[in-house]
Amino acid sequence: MDNAYETYYSTDDNVTTGHIEVDLVKSMDIDGVIIQEYIPLGQRIAEHRVGFCDSSAWRRAIPGATVGFKRIHWKKFKTQRVRLVITHS
Repeated sequence: MDNAYETYYSTDDNVTTGHIEVDLVKSMDIDGVIIQEYIPLGQRIAEHRVGFCDSSAWRRAIPGATVGFKRIHWKKFKTQRVRLVITHS
């Protein structure tokens, strides 16, 4: 979240699913989500979804397929916590 392309998170090559959660500290209005892959490692994400926590339950907000260099999802929701789930890579 430092806007540096060289800052990225990746699992080991043999791990094909995973998730990462971001706590925004306070509830915010979200207009969309931008996801990028670190292309020097190759295009790895085949299927993903973005979710958000509504009070105490996780809600599925955005389903998605490949990401590639950059995928922009336009969806409005209000939340303090966002989750990116990689369901297949």
